[in-house]
Amino acid sequence: MPYCPKCRIEFLEGIETCSECGSSLVAELPEGEEVLVPDWDAMDEKERSLNAHNEAAQLRNAASTVYVKKSDKFEDLHSTAVCFTVLGIAGLVFCVLNLAGIVKIYRNPVQLTAMVIIFGIFLAIGISSYFRSKKVKEQISEEESLTGEINAWMEETLTKELLDKISDPSLSAEANFLQQSERIKEMIYEEFDIGKDSDSYLDMLIDEYFNTHS
Repeated sequence: MPYCPKCRIEFLEGIETCSECGSSLVAELPEGEEVLVPDWDAMDEKERSLNAHNEAAQLRNAASTVYVKKSDKFEDLHSTAVCFTVLGIAGLVFCVLNLAGIVKIYRNPVQLTAMVIIFGIFLAIGISSYFRSKKVKEQISEEESLTGEINAWMEETLTKELLDKISDPSLSAEANFLQQSERIKEMIYEEFDIGKDSDSYLDMLIDEYFNTHS
């Protein structure tokens, strides 16, 4: 089990950062130092919820990839497409000017050939990113619509009574939070026609929900 070298708190496997002070966890504490157990009873409801959410999110992220929204992915691809396309075209024009003798910087044929290849690769990356961004852009409205439906469903369905029902008081707060999240994901899969490989997408939505309702 990992430990925080400052707070001397033990955490579950997979967590790398202390939710209390932000320190990187270590495999073991120095000999003679006592391990402290978080006093969940001394925390108010908001503190318990925040700590549980942070630790559960770290556990989840250790085992899964972080989901990137289609709108954010489009912006990244679009920026890449513009940047590499401009660099590629400008570089190839520069090479042509060198070849024509108008600009006399690279006269060595080997150097000039290498530059043509490099800028050609830049241009290919830019064009490829453009077509990928175009494809992603078509998926944005569909994802935003589904996100709105799932958020509305959570607002209506995730009552305090339901959350208490899927809780397990015998577990630590962070493990219990993670269990609740997994059960909510199962319910969403049952309610909506989405692929079974959408765990990271649902993790993001559930995290955002609890962040705004903690």
